[in-house]
Amino acid sequence: MKNKFEIKELRDNAKKVLKSDGLKTITKHNLSLEQAIEEINIYHIELEMQVEELQKNRAELERSKRYLKYIFDYAPVGYVILNNDGFIRDANVTALAYFGYEKEFFLDFQLKNFITADTYTNYHKCMRDLEDLKVIQHTELKFRNKSNATFWARVDLSYHSDIIEDQVLLCSILDITQRKEAEKDLKEKQAQLTHADRLTSLGEMATGMAHELNQPLSRIRVNTQGVQILLEKYKNITDNLPDTLNKRISAIIHEVDRAALIIDHMRGFARSKGEQKIISIREPIENSLNFFNEQFKHHNIQLTFDYEDDLPTIFSDPQLFEQVIVNLLSNARYAVDQKEHVLEKNHDTEPYQKRVTISLYKESDEFIVLKVSDNGIGMSDSEKKSCMEPFFTTKNVGEGTGLGLSIVRNIVKECFGSIRIESKKNYGTDICIPIPLNQNSGVCE
Repeated sequence: MKNKFEIKELRDNAKKVLKSDGLKTITKHNLSLEQAIEEINIYHIELEMQVEELQKNRAELERSKRYLKYIFDYAPVGYVILNNDGFIRDANVTALAYFGYEKEFFLDFQLKNFITADTYTNYHKCMRDLEDLKVIQHTELKFRNKSNATFWARVDLSYHSDIIEDQVLLCSILDITQRKEAEKDLKEKQAQLTHADRLTSLGEMATGMAHELNQPLSRIRVNTQGVQILLEKYKNITDNLPDTLNKRISAIIHEVDRAALIIDHMRGFARSKGEQKIISIREPIENSLNFFNEQFKHHNIQLTFDYEDDLPTIFSDPQLFEQVIVNLLSNARYAVDQKEHVLEKNHDTEPYQKRVTISLYKESDEFIVLKVSDNGIGMSDSEKKSCMEPFFTTKNVGEGTGLGLSIVRNIVKECFGSIRIESKKNYGTDICIPIPLNQNSGVCE
């Protein structure tokens, strides 16, 4: 039942009604005093029952309000309510946890203040579509929180006019950072599979090429050696002819042996990951140069070696290490060629010597550093940030797959741990790989 204050308030309201309308209503029925009192008592009881029912409804509404507020605040999705100007009017606990702000401070901002520049256009497109189509819109945005960390979110935007009196924009935010990272990992794995498939194809081609070419190369070598034997037998026929022919034949044999070595090495390079073992760090570098010595000469690239003396051995997979070197040298060759092309295009008359340097030095008692440097076209900050992502390339269409540095990063991460890149646009690039030393290593010859 009602307390004394509620009864007094009810009586005061009843007096006001009685003065304005109550007497007329009672006298209108020509009731006696007893009947009037009885009627008033009935009205009084009815009114008490109605008030009690209203109080029950009010309590139920309060419970529902608290329940819905709890659902809103602690939903697994962040909810942010915006006004028509984009300012935040309310936010639930989940949204505040995403951004790391207290509600009082968070309400002073517009939502767009937290969106990173690279997804800003997505937000504006979504807002335009919402304004034009008047139906819920979806997009993916990258936000920056109070600690300056970023996270990806699936964002749904819709207009509502039934939440409060004014029309508001309801924005739901679902953190999808883990999904994005999983997609990135999947993309990298797909890149590795693509690269592995190409290596498998390369291995099959190398095997077939070795089979087809080794036989004629062997015949050339045998027949050339036969000519050498005949020349030796008849060396007194003329004064200079045998020596001249011998030099040329020796050159032929040398090139045949070199071709056979490259074919054999290509077949080994294309096979899948081998075993780790103790190796001289120079060995895979020198093997990799079989693919580049003539190319560098043909492209007029000055290749320099800067090795410290008495370098210890390392524990590594030589095949994977060669893949790293081949990719780095391939990129360095392209970088210096590209800079030469740009200088020629700009009619720059300043002399330019294309240079690539391979350095090996001890950084501490625990690491040898492999450094591949060039004075080529270099990279901007944005290119340097993305250069190791799968399928990212600065090369022209048809000149690159965007897999090289991605594969290098994955191999280095698996075998050595880290890779450092320093680059400046138009000034060149340095790529450094700290290689852990074998604890029981000796010294390279």
